[in-house]
Amino acid sequence: MFWTDETARQLIQAMYPDFIVVWDNYRNNVNKADALRYCVLYEFGGIYADLDFECLRPLDPVTREYAAIFPLEPFEHSALRYNIPFLLNNAIEESLLEAPD
Repeated sequence: MFWTDETARQLIQAMYPDFIVVWDNYRNNVNKADALRYCVLYEFGGIYADLDFECLRPLDPVTREYAAIFPLEPFEHSALRYNIPFLLNNAIEESLLEAPD
């Protein structure tokens, strides 16, 4: 799936109209790309992985067991850098079509 700035905004406007003001006020495209991933995975399901990820084992066992997968950053990243107990990693994510909350 390929998204342009225009088609991404159209999706947000059509499917998440209450979010469009937040979307339009993001200061950089990184925030928009992160938010778009969540919306696309929720609407269409699938797996997202950054280009520098390499799959070493089949994902089928994990994707069959869970409706959504959002792995955690290493503890050191959240605790030492941000002083919080955990931090979600958005470099790889999986969601079934419209996975429940």
